[in-house]
Amino acid sequence: MTDLSGERRRGRSSRLQVALILFLNAVFALFVLYIVSRGGLVQTQAIEYKDFISIVLTALAVIIAALTVFVAVAAIWGFTALREEARATAERVATSTASGTAERLATKIAREVAESVAARTVLEGKPAETTPNEAAEIVESLDQSETPNGNE
Repeated sequence: MTDLSGERRRGRSSRLQVALILFLNAVFALFVLYIVSRGGLVQTQAIEYKDFISIVLTALAVIIAALTVFVAVAAIWGFTALREEARATAERVATSTASGTAERLATKIAREVAESVAARTVLEGKPAETTPNEAAEIVESLDQSETPNGNE
């Protein structure tokens, strides 16, 4: 099973980047056309200090607004990536924990069933020759021989 959502997201982000670049180029082209239509950058009258400060502050506000939009897009992208990574990690940990628990539980149940079956088989097979204590010892020795170190 392949995860196409990551590829779709990358396709969307690259399309968003292309759209942003095209938009900025269009704004720059309009600015150049405006300058050319007015006769160039040379002006006949001098700009007063207060007008210059107004232009600089306006440009600064536009730059800060553009930077804010960029940071917002990066934050949304980062949050989405963080959420996907957290989901994948939680799934991986849950799967490994569940498989370990299931394996231990299955082993415990199998041992319990094997003990009762072995005891019953021993008692049913040779009732006159084997006592219940001997059957318990046989089951215990079988259990110890099945475990690698002789203990659980």
